[in-house]
Amino acid sequence: MIKDLLNIDRQVDYSFISEHLMFDTYIMNEMIQTISYRLDGGRSIYDRILSLLQKDNFNCFSEYETYGNYMALNYPDKFKLRELRTFRSCAKFYGRNFNKRNDINDLSLDFDSISLELRDMKNSPILYIRLNYYCIKLMQFFRK
Repeated sequence: MIKDLLNIDRQVDYSFISEHLMFDTYIMNEMIQTISYRLDGGRSIYDRILSLLQKDNFNCFSEYETYGNYMALNYPDKFKLRELRTFRSCAKFYGRNFNKRNDINDLSLDFDSISLELRDMKNSPILYIRLNYYCIKLMQFFRK
């Protein structure tokens, strides 16, 4: 997808997908302009991204990967990686009953970030829930 949008190859051998990414609005607007320049027929960026989605894989687009690879190519000195302790499939273990303060406290000891995603929840009416880094850090702060 990055090749189709920006005409660049993957720049790194790791993933930019994370629960935390800071964006530089100037660079983001520049990247959007680059993508817009490559569009044909007056289509919007959104239409272009939707046209590239695969019917059997709607997860093939990532704003994190697109922006991260654009940064790695054009601004390699303007970003810094850091490792976060994440629990991506937390909902498989906690389900939709994840509302107990003790659960949050316990998880905050081991993780910087957790995700409660629809694909990991059985029979959940919730479309998508993400309890991110800041919530856990707030709990750590109040626990002190």
